[in-house]
Amino acid sequence: MCGSVDKVRALINRLQDVFRPAPKEGMVEICGEKDWDIPAFFMDPCAGRDQVVNAVQAGGWKSFEAPMPQYFAAAVKQAQKGLVVDVGANTGFYSLLSLCVSRRIKVCAYEPLPPVFNILQENISQNGFSKRVTLSPFAVSNSNAVSTLYVPDAGHGLVETSASLNAEFKEHIGSHQSVTVRKLDDLHPAGSHVAIMKVDAEGHDLDVLHGAEALMQRDRPIVFVEVLLGANETGLTDVLQRCGYQDIVLFPNGASQPGNRVVHETLAWNHMWVPQEKAIPTVQL
Repeated sequence: MCGSVDKVRALINRLQDVFRPAPKEGMVEICGEKDWDIPAFFMDPCAGRDQVVNAVQAGGWKSFEAPMPQYFAAAVKQAQKGLVVDVGANTGFYSLLSLCVSRRIKVCAYEPLPPVFNILQENISQNGFSKRVTLSPFAVSNSNAVSTLYVPDAGHGLVETSASLNAEFKEHIGSHQSVTVRKLDDLHPAGSHVAIMKVDAEGHDLDVLHGAEALMQRDRPIVFVEVLLGANETGLTDVLQRCGYQDIVLFPNGASQPGNRVVHETLAWNHMWVPQEKAIPTVQL
């Protein structure tokens, strides 16, 4: 019976690939793995201004923030279905990655900076994924309100990746704007079936997690979170322990042993939080 189901699923995948729309000219193809449901996706290089596309175009999909993409893909493979919540989606690399690994995954992506949101929306559309994705142009925190988004000086000429609700995140602020702020516990109530969360809120990550504790305790998603220099290690550790998770640091040469404390590492900003009762995703580096 299982073999028949696998054959039907493989046939559906092939048919969907045949009818997948061709992306517009100039999109960069990012090749993945043969065991993904969709082995490649496309991103707009924005005339060389997208740092993520620059990195993966030069070194392949595993090269950006290595080894996080591999652990992220392994977590999606392990989950197979459910919802990926992408906080600070930027131009959509991790959203696109998850949608390719498993066709049964859906994504809710949050990106508050309008020019970047527009690129994200276009990347999702050009891959034919719009029906599996909900895009929201607001910020995520620990409350439902209107707040201020601080945008660094744009002199670098690249797609901006460091806009933050934290006024002190960057030394030189180029502009600021009002933005709607929501918390994940309200956005994803019971029945949402969140399988994975990625939190990249540029120094505002603890507030995002505070607003997602009910979700984490209910759905038990694997959580990928950035721990930058100056992060509130005590606050992050409190959330980790209160929600029953273990912290794994994603070093360039592999993952650390699971721990019960969160500490910033100079060479490894990305951490993977796994519920204590769940298997830890593994990869071959």
